[in-house]
Amino acid sequence: MIMRAASVAMCCVGSNAFVAFHAPRPIRTAVRVPAATFEDRVEAGLLSLYDEDKVARVVNAWRLMREGKVVKNDVPGKTKDPLMVQECNSFVEGLPVQLFWDNSEFEWCQALEESWESVRNELLGVLGDEAKLSQGSNVWVGPLAGDDVAKAYGEKWKTLGLFDRAEWDEANLALFPVTSGLLARSGVPLVEALFARMAPASAIKAHSDMSNFVLTAHLGVDVPELELEENGKGESTCWIQVGAERRKWENGKVLVFDTSVLHKAANEHPSKDRHVLMLRVWHPQTSSAEREALQFIFDACADPDLVATDEQIFLYPQLAKGRADYFAEQLSNS
Repeated sequence: MIMRAASVAMCCVGSNAFVAFHAPRPIRTAVRVPAATFEDRVEAGLLSLYDEDKVARVVNAWRLMREGKVVKNDVPGKTKDPLMVQECNSFVEGLPVQLFWDNSEFEWCQALEESWESVRNELLGVLGDEAKLSQGSNVWVGPLAGDDVAKAYGEKWKTLGLFDRAEWDEANLALFPVTSGLLARSGVPLVEALFARMAPASAIKAHSDMSNFVLTAHLGVDVPELELEENGKGESTCWIQVGAERRKWENGKVLVFDTSVLHKAANEHPSKDRHVLMLRVWHPQTSSAEREALQFIFDACADPDLVATDEQIFLYPQLAKGRADYFAEQLSNS
């Protein structure tokens, strides 16, 4: 099985809907790229496996990334704010920027909101059973130390992964069959799925996730509220700000936003954690061919042997299809 790397952003030196892979396609010998380095081999694979016209933006993104370029764009808006900046080291040109997207544009948002209580009940059930939780994989891990983005998240932000670039975490799939099945059935164009926990009285500093070809979505599943004295109703104490716009997380509601724009967040409740189901999804204006090509880059960064020879590149579509079929069977049995 193809193994995963650690970051959604592309990385040239070491570095999920299911992506639709087709039957093996022969390498088009009319396009040959001298392939002395890993970076060259990846580009050769892109040009061999996919129609060059259809993945030109991905090839350009790979070239920019391998040159170490960081794209910075001011985000237009009526409100002046130092966070109104898009910053990417993995950048596909021509993708529109919206701070927050309208949920009505995504049918899967409605499906998740309709079933949010089943997600919450499954999460709280697992968290309340130490024996069951101990069977999980990488339970409540923090971001990798040393990275600027990791430093922005801080030590009080933890995750429990479900899905990462075409691969389900099998141990956690067994722990969360309801949530995993819902994601698969709802047609979410997944790149990554995880539960994210934010400790009480904690904050995430302003940062970019450095990639513009994915959006981020949060389904509130256990968002703490403070009771308002004047009417006895609760109000969320948790917020996220993207660019100049700030919104609050709410239980049962999905927020879809662009984390290539500088953003920050806080859980202001004094004693309760905040839990959301966090999804990274393909930008809606990436094509199916571009998504396949980006997935190929993810896989090559995770396992450079995939591009070591022309024969290995030729076999890649078979490996990818085998992975998709394998996890589809696992989901059907969960």
